[in-house]
Amino acid sequence: MIEINTDISHLNSLAADLLADGINETGTDIKLAADDLKYLVKYGRELEGKIQQLAEVAALNNPLIKELELFVNRQIETKVDELSDIREDIREQVRSMINDGEILIKVDYSNVELELSLEI
Repeated sequence: MIEINTDISHLNSLAADLLADGINETGTDIKLAADDLKYLVKYGRELEGKIQQLAEVAALNNPLIKELELFVNRQIETKVDELSDIREDIREQVRSMINDGEILIKVDYSNVELELSLEI
């Protein structure tokens, strides 16, 4: 809730008095300040109303959002499971190809350094 401590009608009266006394610049400034305050209070109340409306809409749609979130999570889990199955199938095929001799693995030991130690 927008609350202001300034009495806008008092500012308008003060501005009118100053303008009547010929203090135009100060009177005009106070009048404009009162108008700004009045506008800001009105605008703040409108925003509060819109926020309340959005909160009510969000509360109504909350079950739908949760259901959508569950659906998306299930779809992701399904894809992850499918990928895991595919990876395991690929591993099995590669193992089979190695065992059947379709894939040969050669190891180059020329760059291997060995350290031997003998303790007596």
